[in-house]
Amino acid sequence: MLKHRCVSILKQGDIFRDWLIAAAAQRISNKTCDVAVSKILSSHTVCRYEFIGEGYSVVGKFFSEPTGHKRTYDFYLAMRHEWRTLKRLQNIIDTPKPLATMKDFNCVLLTEYVTGSPLSAVLNNEDDLINKLYAVGKVLRKLHSITQRYYDKQADFHRFFTTLRDCNLEASLRSRFSTLLQSWWESDLLNQGYGCTIHGDASPSNYIFQGNKCYAIDFESSRNHANAVHDLGIMSAELTKHLIENNHAPMLAHPYIDSLLKGYSTNDTHFRKVRATLGFFVSLGLLRDARFQNTNPYRPKLLQQALANLRL
Repeated sequence: MLKHRCVSILKQGDIFRDWLIAAAAQRISNKTCDVAVSKILSSHTVCRYEFIGEGYSVVGKFFSEPTGHKRTYDFYLAMRHEWRTLKRLQNIIDTPKPLATMKDFNCVLLTEYVTGSPLSAVLNNEDDLINKLYAVGKVLRKLHSITQRYYDKQADFHRFFTTLRDCNLEASLRSRFSTLLQSWWESDLLNQGYGCTIHGDASPSNYIFQGNKCYAIDFESSRNHANAVHDLGIMSAELTKHLIENNHAPMLAHPYIDSLLKGYSTNDTHFRKVRATLGFFVSLGLLRDARFQNTNPYRPKLLQQALANLRL
């Protein structure tokens, strides 16, 4: 289950608690019940609200209370973006059901709480990880195939160069990345016929397993007109980073990545095409993790692996 700790109990008459009761509506029968509050580890203030005695919980994500690296953005627009995305995708893939938003409560987005275990909980269990990555691949395939639109290739390169800038690399290393990126721009590998809606932050903590059902959560970073391989590359980068930070060789990630791609691919030809494109987005994902880790002893290895994945 997601890591959380109980911090308080909300009683009848508390304005926020009463709003939660109204948002839950017919899902609870005792409108006078207390509400237990637990904090969940996240890049924002995120709380689980359990209606005591009702067997029902919701999650509140407070966009104007960021706790991660990104602190300056339009909180209201971010809240509305994730709300609209969840409303649109809830009939396509399994996601938490969106219930309400409220600007006056620090731009909170309220969704149903999904019980289960995150993919991150099985990163050290080979069999479970392979099987669950296959299931994640199937979820991503469904998301991407049903939301096809045109592809904005230039936006992907702008995002890559912005991430590269944020890494504050020395000039020679940055030049090596730029040269390889020019080769990717000139190749046909990223020139696909369509873009789609992507999750945008396909990390292991954002996929919750409830038995055999896989829920995707946290769509704040989702966007349209993107390359479908982006999500696969970010997940692959997270798997690679996990191995590096546990003093394992990056190539040990290959069986796990293959399982993800097999779940995603429609046939062998599709698998090979995705594999050929994956390196661009794995590199982006590794750079994303290296940006704010100037004191992390694994940063040089992440950068080295990011560079290796860009070589055509």
